[in-house]
Amino acid sequence: MGLEDYLRKVLELLEKERNRYRGKWVAVKDGKVLFASDSYKDIYRMIWDSGEAGDIFVIYVPTEEDEAFRKAEKIKLSLV
Repeated sequence: MGLEDYLRKVLELLEKERNRYRGKWVAVKDGKVLFASDSYKDIYRMIWDSGEAGDIFVIYVPTEEDEAFRKAEKIKLSLV
């Protein structure tokens, strides 16, 4: 599986589980969530402490407020 296919799979997984992981940093490996945490530092500590090896993708799942802010910023920038 290529990188583009892998990223698509990760994003599809997180889209399905969006409400569960909103506002969290999520570590994904082989299409499965390994860990989720409110803290970026904690998620990396969890990965390190677990001894997991290989390609682990870490992504932040935005809250509804984050998404609303991003949309407002896009509108603001387009008006400038």
